[in-house]
Amino acid sequence: MKKRMRGALTLVLAVCLTLVLAAPAFALDLQPTDDFYVYDGANVLSESTERTIVSQNETLYATYGAQIVVVTTNDTEGYSLEDFTYQLFNEWGVGSAEENNGVLLVLDIADEDYQCLQGSGIEYSLPTSTLSRILNESLEPDFAAGDYDAGVQKTFAALYSAVEDISTPLASPPTQREPQTQQSTGRVVEFMFVFIVLAVIAILVIAALSRPRFYGRGPRYGAPPPPPIWFSSWHHRGPRPPRGPGPGPGFGGPRGGFGGPRGGGFGGPRGGGFGGPRGGGGHFGGGGGSRGGGAGRGH
Repeated sequence: MKKRMRGALTLVLAVCLTLVLAAPAFALDLQPTDDFYVYDGANVLSESTERTIVSQNETLYATYGAQIVVVTTNDTEGYSLEDFTYQLFNEWGVGSAEENNGVLLVLDIADEDYQCLQGSGIEYSLPTSTLSRILNESLEPDFAAGDYDAGVQKTFAALYSAVEDISTPLASPPTQREPQTQQSTGRVVEFMFVFIVLAVIAILVIAALSRPRFYGRGPRYGAPPPPPIWFSSWHHRGPRPPRGPGPGPGFGGPRGGFGGPRGGGFGGPRGGGFGGPRGGGGHFGGGGGSRGGGAGRGH
């Protein structure tokens, strides 16, 4: 019995420790370039297209705090393209942290697919239906023909016009920030939650294995073995003292839960997701976030 208890406890704690230590490994390997606004991993864009994307983004960010990032790749690191785009958006922090007004366009050349995602602050003024229309009109014809550079040029121009139409000029330029390199808070909270759940499971397993068992009725079977001292004291601590007034806050306060009061889940209150914001102003992300969704090829 003791060996089984020790084995179960060791297994659960080992799993908990492995998850906590492996938390940083779940971040995407893809990192932004110094220009931030364009990452041509599939090598399908011309230098003039990249320069246009960077220069127009500098104006867009300085004027409105918005950003339109274009990424081409042949590897989504085991994720579906939709999940990859969502992770990338929040890890890079596309758009302003205050307005969440970024847009991310990802072309997966290897799988002949693409996905466009908007920030949580403009998902109503720039809805998925508008993104889908832009992709169908500006990107799909050239993408199907293999002329990715021409398709990106037209799509970026259409997205730029759409974002500019729904944006209000800033009273002052966005604050410049140094890029962050630490692991996001949302990812830490996620794995701490997993650790707590598994620790509770370990306690329940130990309690179940330690419960005294009766081997029969009557004196001929003998008396059951006494329960462990710690188990007995745990179950006979006497009456619980009365609680104080008012409801308890739980893990995340009376309203926030683990992810804050505005539906951000584990990634924070503004839709940051598991990745959380990266980067600062200028050629780095402004810390914006997205709640996911967006438009892609065929939908």
